[in-house]
Amino acid sequence: MQHAAIEKPSILFLVLAALMTSFTAVSIDMLLPTLPHVAQHFDVSAITSQQVITCLVFGIFLGEIIFGPLSDVFGRKPLIISGSISFIIGAVWCANAQSYEELLAARVLQGFGAAGPKIAVRALLRDLYSGVHLARVYSMVFMILMIIPISAPIIGQWITSKIGWEGEFLTVAGFCFVATLLFTLMQKETLSPDKRNTFNIWFLFRTVGLIFAHQKVFLLTLLLGLVFSINLTYLGTAQQIFKNYYGIEHNFPYYFGFLATAIAVAYLASAKLVNKIGGIKLCAIAIGILIISTATTLLASILNGGTPPFAVFLVCFFGLFFSYGILWANVAVLAIEYLGAAAGLGSTFISAGASLIGFLVTGFTGGLYDANYLHLGLGFLGMSLLALICFLGVIKSRHNHALSYVKMAVTS
Repeated sequence: MQHAAIEKPSILFLVLAALMTSFTAVSIDMLLPTLPHVAQHFDVSAITSQQVITCLVFGIFLGEIIFGPLSDVFGRKPLIISGSISFIIGAVWCANAQSYEELLAARVLQGFGAAGPKIAVRALLRDLYSGVHLARVYSMVFMILMIIPISAPIIGQWITSKIGWEGEFLTVAGFCFVATLLFTLMQKETLSPDKRNTFNIWFLFRTVGLIFAHQKVFLLTLLLGLVFSINLTYLGTAQQIFKNYYGIEHNFPYYFGFLATAIAVAYLASAKLVNKIGGIKLCAIAIGILIISTATTLLASILNGGTPPFAVFLVCFFGLFFSYGILWANVAVLAIEYLGAAAGLGSTFISAGASLIGFLVTGFTGGLYDANYLHLGLGFLGMSLLALICFLGVIKSRHNHALSYVKMAVTS
């Protein structure tokens, strides 16, 4: 990879990079206030409507394992454009779906497309920056990206009230088109032809096998997937929790945005503390907060007839999302430290592995939603304890070496 540019990135570049990596967040967070309308239109239950979220994640998994390797073969911009086209087609298809099954198929395509810009832009940043410069650029992009979960539900609710749930999907398609057009016009290709790989499927399989044979990398991927599952379970049930447990419907986007600020606070805290105390200690603190938050919420629900008091719920879930932000910012970085020459491909498949775990686990935990919080609370606590087990496994693992592997360009 080439790391020629060291100068400070422009605000415009950072904003466009954030927009291109925001398609997943936009297509989930804007949809949350719309889910009841979608469920009513297709005559499915609230629990069944969660599949609209999980099918998107399954599509992201498929896209990541395809777009990741191909971005090293064909360059970044072709993958960004092709992924965006798939995303737009999927979004327009969603708006015109004639059945619920057709809607889910369209969501898989939409998620598949979202993976293209997500993977390719991340690789593009690695082309331009390295080391501490790359870490700073990632942090700045993530901070801009945090505007999405804070504002998207409010925008989604307004759009739905004006032009219906179909309008939400068309708006997302338009947003993707404009962002992609601006980015491709203003950003040059960063992977020159002489730096590109020759695609070799067997070499790819061997490399992926080597990556996940590393105990720490495997356990950190499981940990990342469990953390992602906690977030997905909340996203799939959040609108129902606020409406059915606390009678909050119209103001739901504002409470959702408030809890999302915890992730932004976590990113800031992580950026300030990671160099002082290290990623491992930060993750240990975050998992401790995660377990305390989920256990306290469950205990409060047991003591209060099945549902925790609203103030307890808000405080504990703020803590939950603070810990999520810390873990999301550090776990993948810790895994990449052990990938050596396979760092580029490894980061792609770690992300894909987390998406697959999120899809599989959330398919079960989302169904725990019930008339009260107890079953769902057990699910959140169970995932938190499993995350702790994975983290302890990482600490105790003797695989402290970095992977040594031939450079990806040597594939013949």
